[in-house]
Amino acid sequence: MPAGSSPVEFVFEYKVRRSAASDKVVDKDVYAYLQFGNFDNNLIPRFPAGTPSITGTAAYLNTVPDTLQTVNDADLPGYRFQVIPNGGQRSITNIRLGFTARVNNNGTDEAYIVDDLAVYEVNTGPAQDTEAPTAPAGLASTGKTDTDVSLSWTASTDNVAVTRYDIYQDGILASSVGGATTADTVVGLTPNTAYDFTVKARDGLGNLSDASNGVTVTTDPSANGLPEPFGDRDIGTVAVPG
Repeated sequence: MPAGSSPVEFVFEYKVRRSAASDKVVDKDVYAYLQFGNFDNNLIPRFPAGTPSITGTAAYLNTVPDTLQTVNDADLPGYRFQVIPNGGQRSITNIRLGFTARVNNNGTDEAYIVDDLAVYEVNTGPAQDTEAPTAPAGLASTGKTDTDVSLSWTASTDNVAVTRYDIYQDGILASSVGGATTADTVVGLTPNTAYDFTVKARDGLGNLSDASNGVTVTTDPSANGLPEPFGDRDIGTVAVPG
């Protein structure tokens, strides 16, 4: 992954059972370990999960015969760790999984069965964006004819990006423009008719802003005296005969 990418989380996990338990106090030097090479203890730590003792975990204390129990980051938080992407500056060339039981229990033996040693990436998935853009502001008419109205507004902001503006005519979606555009012309209108316009912003996940301020615009009468609902743009530049 490229240098500067977000750290990648991993979990160290295994199953364990004490097949023989000491009846004396066991020194707390019983642990599993995960070792990375080629390590640098910065981008790639040598022992990323540390070596915490497992003697306080439910798996270690389990007394159910023939039952292995899982140990992971729910038991030992250090078992969830991060590796920082470095763009190939240093690579993990080998992984060693081990289990160490160095104990001093005055001659009483302990034995352990360990299985399913593993390290896996935590798939958290992309964060879900639920934040809507701010409402467009300053909606105003910048021009009109008998059959169209031109509008402009001030851009919205969003935590990711505004990808679209929806223009509403009398509460009905009339047209849309890209997120970098803050003007539009609504066409196909009836001469000498009042229309109410609003604009809403939308982001890439469909989060929709509140409506902008409303603006009411009355189209011009037909320039050449045609009766409504006809206008020059509908049928060309014509005039009433006579």
